[in-house]
Amino acid sequence: MANYETVTVKTLGLNLSRLLWRHRSRLRVDGLLEATLDLNPGLSSEMELVIGTRIKIPYIEDDNSSITTEPIQVFS
Repeated sequence: MANYETVTVKTLGLNLSRLLWRHRSRLRVDGLLEATLDLNPGLSSEMELVIGTRIKIPYIEDDNSSITTEPIQVFS
């Protein structure tokens, strides 16, 4: 089983950073851009993607999902 999913570009004017941001529901995931570039040799994070381009996006857990916020008492 692959540790990535393949998506196809369907919108004009996207670069890789924007595609990943949209694909991950507007969440920033540390290391996702770099890992995606590793899976897709020859791809640049700044170049405009051509419609029909297939891009492998690795499964990386969102670090923010494991963060819990506990209330703290500031005044005693």
